[in-house]
Amino acid sequence: MHLIRHAGYEGYCPNPARYIGRTDPPLSAEGRMQAVQLGQSVPELQDVQVFASAARRASETAALAFPRANIRMTSNAMEIDYGRIEGLSVLEAARLYPELCSPAPGRNSVLDFRSVGGEAISDLFVRVRQVAADAELFDEVVLVSHAIFLSAMRHHLLGGMATDIAFGFCALVTLEQGV
Repeated sequence: MHLIRHAGYEGYCPNPARYIGRTDPPLSAEGRMQAVQLGQSVPELQDVQVFASAARRASETAALAFPRANIRMTSNAMEIDYGRIEGLSVLEAARLYPELCSPAPGRNSVLDFRSVGGEAISDLFVRVRQVAADAELFDEVVLVSHAIFLSAMRHHLLGGMATDIAFGFCALVTLEQGV
C-alpha cells in the first residue's frame, strides 16, 4: 500500500498551525503542481487501484496525480473530525478548551481522546480498519488522504500507535507486504 497525503490547499498557513479536518478547501495553484509532479515521479503507480478521501483536497490530488486511474472515493478516508476546534490554531484551542491539554478522568489511552464535539480516535480507527479491509481486495493500492488518517493507517497496518510519523504535502510512504 502506498500512502500519500494530499497536496497543498488554498489558505494553508503553517504559522500558526491550525486544526483542519473537515474543512474542505480546494488545492492551491502550488498544490496542483505538487500533485502533477507527484504523478510524474511515480509512473509505476499509474495503473494501480487508487483510493481517495472524499475531501476535495484529496480527491483533486488523486485526479491530478493519477489521471488514468479508476479512483474510488471514500468518506471513510476523511480526516479526523476536530469538532469545535476545527479552524482554530493550536494555541487558540488550548486557551478555549484547556481540558484538551490535560489528563481527563476516564481517559486511559490515546484511543479515548475526543476533541470537543469531534470524533474519538477510536472512531477514526474504525474507519481506518474499513478502508484497509476494502484495500485488501487489490494487489497494490494507493491511498490519498490526510495526515492524521494516514498516520493511523500506517500504524494499523504495521502495529503501534499513530505518533511517530509526519506526512508533508504529497509525501509518499510505501508499506511493503510483510513489513
